[in-house]
Amino acid sequence: MTQPAFSQQIRALERRLGLTLVDRSTRTAGLTRAGQALLPEARGVVEAADRLQQAAVAQKRAVSGRIVIGSLLIVSK
Repeated sequence: MTQPAFSQQIRALERRLGLTLVDRSTRTAGLTRAGQALLPEARGVVEAADRLQQAAVAQKRAVSGRIVIGSLLIVSK
């Protein structure tokens, strides 16, 4: 993700939450108190999204693959 796109995502999250998460200046950016307080929750969300992705990949592998079906018909008279 590019810097402008990342910044837009952070701003959108701040608007949605009604909180300023990042203190921006011309040279630096750092987390506000609210940003620091929410950081563990944000990390948890990212970890949950990673687990979801891994589970989806595992499910896709489990569902796809090769299946061979055969039958044998014996007719006796």
